[in-house]
Amino acid sequence: MSQRSRKSRKSFSQPSTSRANDNDYAMDESEAHGSRSQAPSSTQKNKMSDEEIAHYVANTVKYILAADRNKTPINKSLIPKAVDYHGKGFRTVMSRTEKVLEDVFGYKAVDDNGKIILVNKLENEFLKVSEDVGNKYVLLFFCLAHIYMSNEKVTESNLIDFLKKLSILGDDGNMINEQFGNVLNIIKEDFVKERYLEMIKPKGNDIENEEVEFMWGSRALVELPVRKVMGFVSMIYERDMESWPQQFNKMKIVEKEQKARLNQPLINEN
Repeated sequence: MSQRSRKSRKSFSQPSTSRANDNDYAMDESEAHGSRSQAPSSTQKNKMSDEEIAHYVANTVKYILAADRNKTPINKSLIPKAVDYHGKGFRTVMSRTEKVLEDVFGYKAVDDNGKIILVNKLENEFLKVSEDVGNKYVLLFFCLAHIYMSNEKVTESNLIDFLKKLSILGDDGNMINEQFGNVLNIIKEDFVKERYLEMIKPKGNDIENEEVEFMWGSRALVELPVRKVMGFVSMIYERDMESWPQQFNKMKIVEKEQKARLNQPLINEN
């Protein structure tokens, strides 16, 4: 798939540094109830926290992918302003961004007299699509990553809050994004129809007060290497995959299941 995305001012929730907490990726209670954390302070002039670095790396990656859409060289000096960064030390952000672009999205960032040119080195079949649908699957990748790192299932409001943190959606309730179109329709219709996501509808007597939930669909479980997802989040935070023990152990199980399904014949002759 060819990858393109959009600039943003917010990013993934920051996990705690404790290795003992298996669910330390998930948003805290205030975020889960719609009160999202503020964007990292622009007054931080010197050393950035891990949360701030991860915030700017995620959004710099998204900005560069979006800016490369028309194959126009990207002016490096404009990137800090584009991702709302006003402090010092952006070299750290760019160094980690370069690694994520190459190792996760398959692009080598090449300097061309102060401008960036992306060279496509992608080998991941999941991320190879035509130009007209490439942006949609950037959205899908972020959704799948968030779902997996949130113990494999999220409510609709949780997913919407996450997309707001990435500035894919605004705070005004409008589900239209100028790059993707109607984001909620894409998630609930396109991704579900294509089996990349499974949507679980509420059952019982209290349906009106229950939310739909999303988890990985059968196609994603076959096509998308879970190690790519964990590698992406791991590089964003510069933490070993093993520091999320629950997700890491699940990854090894899923990898075996994926291999078994891919080796299974379409028709059993026995």
